[in-house]
Amino acid sequence: MRHLVLPFLLAVALPVGAQATIDPGMSRAAVIARLGKPMLERTLGDDTYIFYRNGCEKRCGMNDVVTLRHDAVTDAVFRSPRRAYSGASSSPRAIPAAEARHARPTAVRDAEANADGATVLSLSVTATKKATLFERIGGLPAVKAAVHEMVTNAMADARIKAFFAGIDMVRVDKNLVDFVCSASGGPCVYNGKSMPKAHEGLNLKAEHFNALVEDLKKGLDKLKVPAAEQKELLAALAATRSDVLGK
Repeated sequence: MRHLVLPFLLAVALPVGAQATIDPGMSRAAVIARLGKPMLERTLGDDTYIFYRNGCEKRCGMNDVVTLRHDAVTDAVFRSPRRAYSGASSSPRAIPAAEARHARPTAVRDAEANADGATVLSLSVTATKKATLFERIGGLPAVKAAVHEMVTNAMADARIKAFFAGIDMVRVDKNLVDFVCSASGGPCVYNGKSMPKAHEGLNLKAEHFNALVEDLKKGLDKLKVPAAEQKELLAALAATRSDVLGK
């Protein structure tokens, strides 16, 4: 199974020290002209995701990704120091391990006093560990709820409900939870079949894959998952498209 974790060297050869900057509103052609040929490109609805290797997939848990809507850049998440986004990225800045290790507690004076009249002090640190997508969407309970909503919607969706007839939905539900949990940076281990093997012989088309994505998004909207986290989760799903469709 592949989901954004491809441990290879950077695909784009830039001069030493050079940094390629992507700006909001740039076209797909402009992005590729600046960053080079992507490792993967997927379109889901109005959004197009362009993936690039960054050399830290195992450590960072993701590829670099540029998101476009109607051929205009709306977001970019980069972990490679050789790339930058001039807009407001949906992903917070990654805190380097060395910086986090050297963070020092800072006493912050609270405006209130306790019952003895003494000043209350709280501690804050200057650098904190960046939360994973799994943590930001609410952990395992949120993943289970999202999968439940997706499966419920899919089984009522005339476009794809036939694919769920006569199969063990308990097993499917567990595998989907493990997959989404793992893909979002959670502690779960996906032990199901590979994506190509799991969907072998189903003759799935692009419209079927898109329908499932729409059913997931409907569930995420119902659960009020923030737009930034939805975008990251859908990007992870988009990366499995070729494996699921067998092409």
